[in-house]
Amino acid sequence: MIDERVGESTVPPPKALGMRGVSDVVGYVLVFALIVGTTLPILAVGSPALEDRRDRVHATGGERAVAAFDEQMGAIERSEAQQGETLMRLGGGELAVEPTTTVTVAAVDAAGRRIQTHVTRRVGSVVYRYDGAVSGYESGLRFRTDSVGSAPRDRPPIATLGGPANRTVVSVVVVRSAAEAAAIARSGTVRVRTSVVDRRRLELPAVAAHTAVRLRVESPRAEAWADALDAVDGVTVDESATTPTEVVATLDRDDDVSVRVIVVEVAVDSAVGGGPTIPPASTDVPLNTGDG
Repeated sequence: MIDERVGESTVPPPKALGMRGVSDVVGYVLVFALIVGTTLPILAVGSPALEDRRDRVHATGGERAVAAFDEQMGAIERSEAQQGETLMRLGGGELAVEPTTTVTVAAVDAAGRRIQTHVTRRVGSVVYRYDGAVSGYESGLRFRTDSVGSAPRDRPPIATLGGPANRTVVSVVVVRSAAEAAAIARSGTVRVRTSVVDRRRLELPAVAAHTAVRLRVESPRAEAWADALDAVDGVTVDESATTPTEVVATLDRDDDVSVRVIVVEVAVDSAVGGGPTIPPASTDVPLNTGDG
């Protein structure tokens, strides 16, 4: 008998879903769940959190850059250097050199009138602004200002010596900037170059010729100056004469008082080439040696 089932093929029955197939499906589900689980929280609350983190990074970076600039200026103030250079990454902030602060050191008589030699200088400020906060430097004092107020980040350049010497040395550091272009830039990296153009020293009258020596700082950061001066041994802040824009202090060790004036020229260039962002120009008040 002839078998007529020619060309017939046998189709194997379908296999049950194996472990590999189960593993792939589970893997896809887990990856999808991970993506959804991490994306939805960011969409819900992550954007403000990320912006806050970015703002903190930029604010911290700006303060560190000002701290580096302060160290550079400290070396100049101590006569350890005549020039220096600091790189600052602005990161969306604003760097400015502003003639906003004036420092006066004066010997006064019993009526409070200035006598003989006194020093008045507009010292200028180097400030970095970001998101309402300001980190800056003026006449040897590094400070930070935010919505709470102004606070010092170091001590002012005042040296006192008690005992028989009874001596005080005040350093006034003048920063010269361009009057027509105080704001620098809001992005990129800049090179801040400093160079000393003048140094001088003045001696105030001997103690017999005066009753007190006073330091007056007129500044938007008077609060920071008051706190910093209050921490200096041999300096007494006059609370009754201090305002939000002016602080007055008495130098208690006044048998021998001298004032060191250091004038520093600042130039700011793009770190990737190009000319100066701030052309050198003086905004400094001439040394006053009268009693007006």
